[in-house]
Amino acid sequence: MGRNKESKLTQFSCPVCRSVVIPKNNKATLDEWSAALQNNLFLSNMIARNKDDNQQVCGACKRHQQQSLAKFWCKECDETLCEKCNTMHSWVKLSSIHPVVKLEKLESNTSGIDLHAVSEHCNTHPKNNIELFCFNHEQLCCIQCVPLNHRCCKTLNQLKK
Repeated sequence: MGRNKESKLTQFSCPVCRSVVIPKNNKATLDEWSAALQNNLFLSNMIARNKDDNQQVCGACKRHQQQSLAKFWCKECDETLCEKCNTMHSWVKLSSIHPVVKLEKLESNTSGIDLHAVSEHCNTHPKNNIELFCFNHEQLCCIQCVPLNHRCCKTLNQLKK
């Protein structure tokens, strides 16, 4: 699906469910476009369930029959972490680059982008994170996709972290 410089982007496919996303304002910024994505219901439910408990248990400690107060959530591992486990998580080479968020930040912003069900991995190159949006093809892609599928594309925008 290509488009020229003068055409306006009016919709794009959700990278998770492939449903068409149409923002209320077609002159919206990329951040406003991302707000039109569906919320991650699993995470929303987890936050709501844990709010009732008043205390969240560290998932890593729980697997080892220990009880520690969770303070962080790793988006990649989909797990709550206490202070100690978060430190260990950041020391391990494979998990050191995972996006970890303070639980208090998630609880205060349940409608934010962290709750959107956007896969951070490229559909074509699953080991790579999505880094760009191609306006010519109206799709998200990784840096490895550029020379293969987007060499001639005029408008590639880097996504903000």
